[in-house]
Amino acid sequence: MTRETDEEFLEFTRKQPCTVGGCMVPGTRRDPHHLKTRATWGSDYTVIPMCRMHHAQVETEGVSKFESKHHLNLWKEAHAHLLIFAKTHWRDKIV
Repeated sequence: MTRETDEEFLEFTRKQPCTVGGCMVPGTRRDPHHLKTRATWGSDYTVIPMCRMHHAQVETEGVSKFESKHHLNLWKEAHAHLLIFAKTHWRDKIV
């Protein structure tokens, strides 16, 4: 079994603002946080953009605590993020 990878999508993700609304951490590039880890054959299409601080925080606290603390559903955020990419990059490929 191979993991789905998409460097174009990961680069798009790095250029987006942090998923945590109101994040004021400076920097122009974000980390793509994989919701399903690479070790469990997660896809690059299940990533969300996060600043380094929030990326480290979700890894340390765990998803449930992080979502509760920031009033987020990371899977919903990942789907919304993928839709934005699809509309701007796959428009010609969608039938």
